Amino acid sequence: MWSSPAIRALKTAKIFKEKLQIEDQVFFIKTGLYTFDKSDLLKQIESCDSQVQTLMIFGHNPAMTRLVNQLGHKYFENIPTTGLTVIDFDTESWKELLKGKTILNLFPKDLC
Repeated sequence: MWSSPAIRALKTAKIFKEKLQIEDQVFFIKTGLYTFDKSDLLKQIESCDSQVQTLMIFGHNPAMTRLVNQLGHKYFENIPTTGLTVIDFDTESWKELLKGKTILNLFPKDLC
């Protein structure tokens, strides 16, 4: 689990960490996630160790929406604040991400 150090992103990440019972040793605050550029965000993801099977990222728009649209197979006008999108990739390395399958999107409006 990686989070931007920005207050809102980090606060949201900590809520998920607690509710999902994520251990401290796999929770990281990454200053590089404080970006609004999808290329910078992708570089951060590509730096993830290939031993990591699942990566949860708490970041910022417009980078998040643009990268989800580039990597997933569904298009979203906007991933809203606290929006959740899950993309499944058939790859052995984060450095080799190609188009994946968007398997879940859950936005605040869906919870009303």
